[in-house]
Amino acid sequence: MDLMQLFGNLVRKRLPVVAVLSLLFLAGCASNQRITPAPDKPLSNAELEQAWQHNLAQARKVDSWHVSGRAGVKTPQQSGAVTISWDRSPETFSIYMTGPLGQTLARLEGQGKDGDYHRVSLDVPGNEPVVSGSAEQLLYLQTGWMLPFTSLDYWMRGMPAPGNDYVRVLNERGYLAELHQNGWKVSYGSYRDVSGVQLPEKVRATREGVAVILSIKEWELP
Repeated sequence: MDLMQLFGNLVRKRLPVVAVLSLLFLAGCASNQRITPAPDKPLSNAELEQAWQHNLAQARKVDSWHVSGRAGVKTPQQSGAVTISWDRSPETFSIYMTGPLGQTLARLEGQGKDGDYHRVSLDVPGNEPVVSGSAEQLLYLQTGWMLPFTSLDYWMRGMPAPGNDYVRVLNERGYLAELHQNGWKVSYGSYRDVSGVQLPEKVRATREGVAVILSIKEWELP
């Protein structure tokens, strides 16, 4: 069964929350990759480190955005993808998930500070809203998957999540090409210039047979 059939069944049968979440976070999302031009000559180790520190400082300044694109999850049992519209401020976030015909599948919202959300709710049409103390807990209770939502809030900006050790691999311009953190391997595609900041267009996180993929079509910064 292809994704169109899966979403069609979801809409017709009004499957419960767990079925929606089985499709939503996050498997093989295709994206037009943009190649970041290489510098005229390779950077030295010192220059690469200096570039990374500069890029990291720029990424840390990004605390509000509107992102649109595709998100998907792939597990050994199933996979699926949805269109997302993600709005984020320093104290709130809201993610709308829609199907191939524009129908609303779910809305995930949270309140907190700097990615540390203490109240998260999931609203699926035809079901009572579900509320939890964290996005990870809510998603685990509904799907059985421990998905790295809080870390993704940082990874999608091309930076490691705070408070945990990590191993990084930089590209030729001093941006993340690969990141190992919290047991996840995070791989990056191309970057694009958004209001003077280079931000990732595709992020893929894998761990123990689960792949979380975010393909960003549009970044908007206030």
